[in-house]
Amino acid sequence: MASPRKSDKVPRWEQEAVASGVAHVLSLLLDEAGWGVIWRTGHYTRAKAVAKAHGLKKSEDLLGWLYVGGKPDRRRGGYRRGVDARRFVSRMPQP
Repeated sequence: MASPRKSDKVPRWEQEAVASGVAHVLSLLLDEAGWGVIWRTGHYTRAKAVAKAHGLKKSEDLLGWLYVGGKPDRRRGGYRRGVDARRFVSRMPQP
């Protein structure tokens, strides 16, 4: 959640970027501690009903949810096979 304050020194976008950075660092720390983490966003983060359910003020924004759970056991084949990225990546066309 971002709770920006009116400021002449720090614009709103920068305050939201800092809140996003904190969520990202938290996800990295959870991963390092052995947890599986996914940061979920989408149009529901800006829905009025969701803001009300989370008790957000009108000046606050939900940036997403961190889903935290266990990781598959590598020794038991719990990981998916690798993906050949060349099938999904292409070069930008030249102007």
